[in-house]
Amino acid sequence: MDNETLTALPVRLHLLGADEQLAFTGEQIRHNLALILHDLEQVKNRLLFLAGDGDAGGHTLEWHEPDAETAYGKLLYGSGTSVSDCERTLLLLALAPHLANSGFMDAFDAFKNNGRGKQPLHGARLHPLKLSWEPTLQTALFIVGGDDIYTQHEVYARDVLSSQLLREQVIVFSRENENAATVSEKNLAPVLDEAYVHHLLYGRTIRPDFGAAFPAQLVSTSLEFRKHIFLYRHTQTELDVLTEKIRELHRLRSSNLTCGLPVLFCGPPGTGKTISARAIGNSTGMPVFRIDLANVVSKYVGETEKKLAAIFDRAEGKNWILFFDEADVLFGNRTGVSDAHDRYANLLTAYLLQRIEEYEGVCILSTNYRGNIDHAMLRRFTQVVSFRLPGHEERLKIWEHSITDGFFYQPGISLRVLSQFEFTGAQIAMILKNATIRAAAQQSVFVQANDIKFFASLEFTKEGTSTRIKPWPGDSIRGFEPAVAMENPMDANSFYDVKERHSISNVNLFEV
Repeated sequence: MDNETLTALPVRLHLLGADEQLAFTGEQIRHNLALILHDLEQVKNRLLFLAGDGDAGGHTLEWHEPDAETAYGKLLYGSGTSVSDCERTLLLLALAPHLANSGFMDAFDAFKNNGRGKQPLHGARLHPLKLSWEPTLQTALFIVGGDDIYTQHEVYARDVLSSQLLREQVIVFSRENENAATVSEKNLAPVLDEAYVHHLLYGRTIRPDFGAAFPAQLVSTSLEFRKHIFLYRHTQTELDVLTEKIRELHRLRSSNLTCGLPVLFCGPPGTGKTISARAIGNSTGMPVFRIDLANVVSKYVGETEKKLAAIFDRAEGKNWILFFDEADVLFGNRTGVSDAHDRYANLLTAYLLQRIEEYEGVCILSTNYRGNIDHAMLRRFTQVVSFRLPGHEERLKIWEHSITDGFFYQPGISLRVLSQFEFTGAQIAMILKNATIRAAAQQSVFVQANDIKFFASLEFTKEGTSTRIKPWPGDSIRGFEPAVAMENPMDANSFYDVKERHSISNVNLFEV
């Protein structure tokens, strides 16, 4: 080959992340697979019977009753209602390519040559790239309804159009290299969502994270309200109300009530908007998807709407929380029209208003400035939750609970003195993160007072402001009698000369 070196294209497997583990034991995985193979054998026997190549035992689909504790059983009966024969057949047809040694695809290939012609009645589709036949929705209708076109139409109307697996996009249909305008939906191949392939076959926890190609990222947290996250009482009450409504979503949806929940979080940066959205997902068991606006907003007309449509379409029918951080980028106030750019921006806002209103799920928008959100959007929110800078009590609790497990404050440090300084929760977390790294570098488990002061001063420097301090109610400013100069941690015996009397660089953190 003219000394040309051929190198394999790298393929990244969907390996378990550091925070993941298999949901089932090896024995459970084998038991689950046995149930799937049993039902797939039923589909194969039914197909052979219809082809005239099987015995009378294949004239009906005799499903195995799946163990409710298996992944397969939970998928079929987890919503409280069992799936139809057609839905189960579609699920098995979508699983078949991942079970090459099951013998189903061999039987299917044999069936396509049974003399029915190039396009068999059972609806097999010739894959344009693989040059092999693959089952379609029409195949499932044929397996369940037989040759009778009236029965097939009845199955389609009764089972497919109301399918929970299709509504939740557990199963989708591939239009790969097909012309959507000329190909009937019944001639499209069923494809199983990759998260469910890994769940059903390998015992992996369902984790709907679609990678860089999908403009939304799955985010999570193990933090809980009142245990790790401390907010003003009024803000926390509003979040409690929101959490209760989210938990009722499924019941309301089953009662055919409109149950979309568009919510606005507004408040200064670092006050807990993002972590609260994640914590709501943690407490309700719903995955939270943070919309990456950098990958959504496009300078090309129509591209932004296309990407947003992909998010909303994928989320329909699922118990997801969509979280738009810094949403005023997309949902900002409409302006007067002076040129084509203004006209397009206003059309985009109108489109977003429509999609938010139609979305029957939880959609949380976050902004640092409430006034930046379009007024027409504000009246559509079921709740507007205001976040404020933490007060003394909240800051004290944040200082107490934010230190990393396994590390401790230097003995004698007064967190009450630290709580006088007006930091946000995010700033306190950053100070402790940096101070903890410094302690680890010194091979110590104690976070030093001087390091806290040093990294706290850097947080004020980030903002371009001097120290902000307010005494506890009914008290005077503490920690400066006597003051203690801050040492440069990178240069021993070198001190910062700060003339401002109440600078955090001068505070004595050991004052009681």
